[in-house]
Amino acid sequence: MKLKAKADTVLLNAAECEPLLHKDKEVLREHVDEVLAGVAAAMQLVGAREGKIGIKEKYHDVLELVERRAPPGISAAPLCDAYPAGDEFILVYDVLGRVVPPGGIPLAVGAVVMNVETALNVAFAAHRPVTEKFLSIAGAVAEPVTLRVPVGITLAECVAAAGGATVDDACYIVGGVMMGYLEDNHNALVDKTTGGVIVLPGDHVVVRRRRQDWPQIARIGRDQCSFCTELCPRWLLGHPIEPHAAMRSLGFNKVGEANVVGTQFCCECNLCSLYSCPEDLDPKNVCTQNKRRLAAEKRRWENPPFRPERARIHLENRKAPMKRLMQKLGLTGFRNVGPLRPDLVHTKRVESNSSSTSAPSAGRRFPWGSASRGARRSGALPRTTGSRRWARRCMPRWPAWCGRSRKALFGSRPSSLGRDGGLSRTINRCRPRPAPCRTASIHGNSRIVAGPCPIRTLRSENAEQSGMSIHKSVGAIELSSIGIGYLVEDEMLKAAKLDLLIARTICSGKYLIVVGGSVSDVESGIAAGLRISGEAVIDHLVVPNCHEQIFPALGQSVAVHPDEAGALGVLETFSGTTVLAAADCAAKAARVTLIRIHIAMALGGKGLCLMTGSVSDVRAGMQAAAEEARRRGLLVSDVVIPRPSRELFADYL
Repeated sequence: MKLKAKADTVLLNAAECEPLLHKDKEVLREHVDEVLAGVAAAMQLVGAREGKIGIKEKYHDVLELVERRAPPGISAAPLCDAYPAGDEFILVYDVLGRVVPPGGIPLAVGAVVMNVETALNVAFAAHRPVTEKFLSIAGAVAEPVTLRVPVGITLAECVAAAGGATVDDACYIVGGVMMGYLEDNHNALVDKTTGGVIVLPGDHVVVRRRRQDWPQIARIGRDQCSFCTELCPRWLLGHPIEPHAAMRSLGFNKVGEANVVGTQFCCECNLCSLYSCPEDLDPKNVCTQNKRRLAAEKRRWENPPFRPERARIHLENRKAPMKRLMQKLGLTGFRNVGPLRPDLVHTKRVESNSSSTSAPSAGRRFPWGSASRGARRSGALPRTTGSRRWARRCMPRWPAWCGRSRKALFGSRPSSLGRDGGLSRTINRCRPRPAPCRTASIHGNSRIVAGPCPIRTLRSENAEQSGMSIHKSVGAIELSSIGIGYLVEDEMLKAAKLDLLIARTICSGKYLIVVGGSVSDVESGIAAGLRISGEAVIDHLVVPNCHEQIFPALGQSVAVHPDEAGALGVLETFSGTTVLAAADCAAKAARVTLIRIHIAMALGGKGLCLMTGSVSDVRAGMQAAAEEARRRGLLVSDVVIPRPSRELFADYL
C-alpha cells in the first residue's frame, strides 16, 4: 500500500537498532546493487525526487559502498549508534528533520519508509516470488551468523545452522531482545516477518522479564519517577504519551483521562521497561495493555496535543547509546557479529502449524515448495489475485503465532529481577578494609581563596602531613539493588586501596558507590565490583586522571562569595554517575570553578553540577560537559546564566 501513495522521499531503513542483529547491514553489503535498484523502483512508483538510506555511521565500509554505487538521487544518511534509530518516526526526524504527528504515518510528512529486504524483494519482484528471507541468529550460539533460509523452516533448524545453542536451557527471543517475543516452541516456523532469533539462557534477565505475569507487571504503580517518559522516543517527538502517568493510573484509577488515552501512541519499543526504569518496572506492558483496551473500545484521542519543537530541544540529548543498552540488558558477553552465509539453508520438509486456524490439518507434512499450494487446494487459504498473489503464495498470515507471544509474555513463572534475595544479610558488617575512609579529610583539607574569577580551589599546606591522598582517579557504580550494593562496596574496598567518597541509598531505591584513589586502584576496585554485581548494575564509570576540583565539589565544600562570582553554569543529567564524567570534562576544557556536584539524593536519581567563571569560560566548560552527557544519551539540560543575581548565589549556592 505504501508504494501506491505519493511522497517526495523514500527512506531505506538499514539502521537495525536491535542489539545483536546484523541482517540488514549484511544484506546491503552483499546485494547493494539490487537493493539500490529496489529503492529506485520505489521512488518511481511514489514519484519521489530523493532516496535516502539510513545506516549507522559506525559501518564505514557499508556507507562508502552505498555512496560509491548509488545512482543520482539516492544517497546514504549516517545515523548514530543508538536505540531506537530504526523506528520509522525517529528515522524520519534524524534524516529529514520532519516530525510525524501523533497517530500519523511517515506519509503524513511526505516520506515512505521501507526496509532492506523489502527493497531487495521489489528488485526481484518481476522474476521470482518471495520464498526466502534473511535472518540473524545470535546470542548463546556457537557461530553468530546471518542466514538465507526458506520461508517455513523451523527456528530450531536455523539455530542448528549456527552451530547450535551453547546453553542447555536455551530460550528463543524472536525478532530482537527489545521488541521481540519469547517463543517456547522451537519448531515454530520462520515467516516473512521474522528478522532474527536471539538464543538466551533461561535465567537471563530478558527471558525473565518476558515471563512476568500481570500482577508482577502492575506492581508498584505509585512511584513518582518519570524517567520512562523523559527518555520515551515518542514523547521526545512531542507526542502526548506519558508512560509514568500510565503507571500511576494503576494506583489512582485515572481511567479515561489523558494520561491513559495517550498510551494509544506507544510504539512498544520497550525502552521504558528495559532501559529507562531504575526499579525494573514495566511501563511498556502497562501502556500496551491500555492501548489494546482503547482499541477494543474503539476510542481515539481526536486532535491530541502535539509539541514537535520538543524533538529539536531534547531528542539528540537523550538517545540510548547501543553500548549502554547492551550493558544494561546483560548482552555484552555475547559475540556481536553476524557475517552473512549466502548459500540457502535447506530443509527437507515444511510442516504445517497445527495450532493455526488457517493452516492445513494437523500433522500433515509437505515437501518444500508445496505447502501453500496444498493449503490453497484444501481451502485453508483464500485465493488471491493481482499483484499480491506472489506474496500470498510464499507465506500465509497465521494469527496464532502472535498469540504465542502474548502467552509467553504473560506466563506464570515468577521473576527475581531487582530483588536482592536476602543477599544483604550475608554481609559481614565488620569487614576489613585496606585503608580507612578518608572522606572527611579530603573535603576538610580544601579551602577556597576568593579573588577575581575564575576562583581557584587550593589544597591546604599541611595536606601531605595529614596523610590525605591526592587522588588521580574517581570511579562510580550505580546499582538497582541495595543489598547487592553493600556486597559490591565490600568487595571493592577489599580489592584495592580506595577512599570511599559516597556509599548510600539514593532515589529511587538504588545504591550508589563513588570511590577515589590511584588510577590502577580505582580500575581494580570497579572491576571487582562489576564481577559480582551481575544484572544489578545500572551504570558505572572510571575517570582516570580526573581534575582535582571533582573531590571538593563532591563534598560541597566549595564556598563562593556572591560579589566575586562570575557566570553560572547548571548541568543536569539523568544519571548520577554521568554527571561526574561531565564535570571532569568541563573542568579540563575551561578555567571554571566547580561549585557543587550533587548526585541523586533529592533529585529523583539525577545528577547536578554547578560551575562558575567568566562568561566565555563557563560557556566553553558547559559545552564540553553537555557533549559528554549527550554522548551517553543522558543530558537533561545545560543552562548558562551570564549575570546571575546576588540572591541566587547567596540563597541557593
